Amino acid sequence: MVNIVTTPEWKSVRILEQEELALGGENGNMNEQAVALVARSEFLKQRAAYQYNTLALRQLIYSLFY
Repeated sequence: MVNIVTTPEWKSVRILEQEELALGGENGNMNEQAVALVARSEFLKQRAAYQYNTLALRQLIYSLFY
């Protein structure tokens, strides 16, 4: 089994059509939704970490000067 590796970005989640041949594997269309959701999760995780770090920095600066 191969782990899903993707880049953090906001990918669209495609719906498989009924007539479509379902293929698994690393580039298979059965995995497109999982890949898109993993990419979205990583994107949101990085965004939340950035906002947390920005808020922590602002609080530090505020505590130094006020």
